[in-house]
Amino acid sequence: MNPSSPSCSKRKRNPSFFDHEPITCKKPKYDVFVNYSFKDVGNSFVRHLQGALHRNSFTVSDHTLLPVGQDVCLELLKAIQESKIFVVVFSTNYASSLRCLDELVDIMDCFHKFDGKRKVFPVFFKVEPSHVRSQHGVHGSFPSSRDERRSVKVQKWKQALKEAGQLSGLTFQNGDDEAEFVLKIVEDLEKMQNPQELHVTDHPVGVGSRAEELISKLRLDCKDHVLVVAVFGISGIGSKLED
Repeated sequence: MNPSSPSCSKRKRNPSFFDHEPITCKKPKYDVFVNYSFKDVGNSFVRHLQGALHRNSFTVSDHTLLPVGQDVCLELLKAIQESKIFVVVFSTNYASSLRCLDELVDIMDCFHKFDGKRKVFPVFFKVEPSHVRSQHGVHGSFPSSRDERRSVKVQKWKQALKEAGQLSGLTFQNGDDEAEFVLKIVEDLEKMQNPQELHVTDHPVGVGSRAEELISKLRLDCKDHVLVVAVFGISGIGSKLED
């Protein structure tokens, strides 16, 4: 797909923030979807980042990896909905790309609708997070138009930038080591993908006697026969044991 493909601005949207076609994805297909300005960082930083992600067994999607011959807008929305983590790379000219802004609106839409099951990881590449949140400087220079639909879109862009800019992420400044920065992103994404599980005690308080009864009925000291134990009951309320 041509990286300079036009924005999906012609797709009909509900005027309310982040409210359009219903999300029907059951299981994510991609580990990471990368939202970025191809002109700014597509052939440099993002290429290095995606290479590192592939080497660490992440499945990755972005606007350049869509199926050929299909509806661009629908396939792009589908790829976003089928991704677990959204890496949003804010760069100097990010807000001048209508495609980037439209993707960001869809990303924040998924982030809210999946209620914690999707993660947004902002990367501030040579830009200040506060500038993204407040649309300061180039991040507030949206194309002007008297068209009412464009006015609604601008409000959505601003809201998406504000919300994404408030999320915790990583910042890259001039003079930083890009290779180390990429490795740090991959490391953080691995933690987001596989969060550490909390330790659960072997026998929670209040079920000690039941555990002892179960161990007794299992007759673990008997080696001459096989015992079948059926446990009946609804999970979480206790069970009745039959041997």
